[in-house]
Amino acid sequence: MQHVPRLLPLALAASVAAGGLASAQSTITPLVEQGDAVPGVGLVTSIERSAVNNSGEWAVVVDTDNQSSALDLVVLRNGSLIMQEGVINSGFDSPVGGWFYDVRQLELNDAGELLAVLRGNRSDLTPVDLAVVAGRAIVETDVTPAPSDVPATYTHWSAIQMAWMNNSGQLLVSGSVNDGPGGTNSARLLARFELDGLGGFTSQTTLAYASQLLPGHDAYVQYPGNALTSCALNDAGKVLWLVDDEDTSLAGGANGCCDTWYHLDATPLIREGAPTGLGTDNWNSFHSSSVALGASGQWAGRFYTDEPSPANYALVKNGTTLMHRSGDVVPGVDGSPTITQFAGRVSMTSDDQVIWQCTWPGPGTAIFRDDEVLVQKNVTTTGGDLIVNIPSNLWERSVSNDGTFITQEMTVARAGGNKVGCYLISLSPVAATLCVGDGSDGICPCANLSAPGSGEGCASSLGHGALLTALGTSQVARDDLRFLVTQGRPNQPSMLVQGSSQVAPMPFKDGLLCLGNPTERVEIVILDGDGAGSTTGSIVTGGGVSPGETRYYQQWYRDPGGVSPCGFGSNFSNALQIDWI
Repeated sequence: MQHVPRLLPLALAASVAAGGLASAQSTITPLVEQGDAVPGVGLVTSIERSAVNNSGEWAVVVDTDNQSSALDLVVLRNGSLIMQEGVINSGFDSPVGGWFYDVRQLELNDAGELLAVLRGNRSDLTPVDLAVVAGRAIVETDVTPAPSDVPATYTHWSAIQMAWMNNSGQLLVSGSVNDGPGGTNSARLLARFELDGLGGFTSQTTLAYASQLLPGHDAYVQYPGNALTSCALNDAGKVLWLVDDEDTSLAGGANGCCDTWYHLDATPLIREGAPTGLGTDNWNSFHSSSVALGASGQWAGRFYTDEPSPANYALVKNGTTLMHRSGDVVPGVDGSPTITQFAGRVSMTSDDQVIWQCTWPGPGTAIFRDDEVLVQKNVTTTGGDLIVNIPSNLWERSVSNDGTFITQEMTVARAGGNKVGCYLISLSPVAATLCVGDGSDGICPCANLSAPGSGEGCASSLGHGALLTALGTSQVARDDLRFLVTQGRPNQPSMLVQGSSQVAPMPFKDGLLCLGNPTERVEIVILDGDGAGSTTGSIVTGGGVSPGETRYYQQWYRDPGGVSPCGFGSNFSNALQIDWI
């Protein structure tokens, strides 16, 4: 292909005109554009799907101008052709002699495994749906047995709508089961698979199936998890998912707003028609919502409420924190326009930042990380080309688990005419990670090493280290930086410690200490039942920092004596370096 990078992005600077608030540490790189040549297939005509992981590896589904419409859809990975529509066993190992004609979904985990949800035909022309991971057909209709925890009437998977993959060997699948090939007794289903890494799975667990009566519900399930943006799976195996039941008891009835819920695993979170807790309004229709789930179990989404227009659309975090409503002023944009609607797919990074998009009259649109503008239509440029369109659909944006990389379909203005393409937005982290406990930065006090490459501190009594991440920006004037600790000891106190200098890692308590004098105890954080917690106060004030200064941070947390690996009763997370501006 022409100009397409093979592994890592080229450093083509993105810029934002005066007044736009964008990341000062971002680059935008063209991956695939209209007119690019796919050798042996044709020229790219449109972008269909994309995926990206923490390493910046990417995959894109594109249509081409191949003279045969049965051969024109392809999947590119890091610039190379890996799958082609209509070609027998192109990119997957089952069914033998089969081919695909549609890619319904694409994801890429941090191990480089590619998930593709395919529709196609077997060699005998019978239709087949496949959920393929790293070329292995994990779920195949009429072949893969139904989960053992559904009624015995249902014996096999009969359709696959969507699938979601994490970094922990798990797959979430939405589809249907029936009573065997050609069967007519069918039910919608949402199930989680445990993968064995050898081309199959070890177990399936059902979250819900049609006709089931879930705890807390007063009507039977109609369908669970029916759309790409209605479910999310994190690395801890937690699932945020939508379920539509047959309840018509509340206002609106069968044609109204009150028969759909969101659950976190088995726990109901919010329900159409119920009070939002954001004000005096109630939740309205969830059917055009988009949700996301962070590593610590925090979640976000955009939902309609019954608040009178223009304030009837809300971007919400954890169901109780209102980030923005339609009608609010767009953050960080010149002229103080107001939000018309939220658009595109909502994503949440592993450190709980929210990636979202909104539109405003003009027409204007931008993609945000929390309240920071990342890319703005008619303002941001890439390689000197103005970005003149950012689509608001659900399919063409993907965000890496840590939020470092985003793939996005956009249109740029060129001298010879506008060009549509898939672009890689690379965001430098606000903090540099130091002092990890895997042995690469020093030996932990009693050989209590954490997993190689995990970025954690030395291992605690739980067998892993605590992980400290930074959220927000390093701008003193904005004072929006906070620290999130995860994987600590549940329900124990912890403290964010700041150092003015960095020292060579030295054993201290059960961990490594890398902070030098003078030091400050910035804020006490009580960890929750998952061992997570975040600062809430001003780091600028608590640490007494000024622009131009560099400071170092670690989380010191209690790990009671007699249980902790080295017996000292406390431990440290990794360290972070913040260059304040």
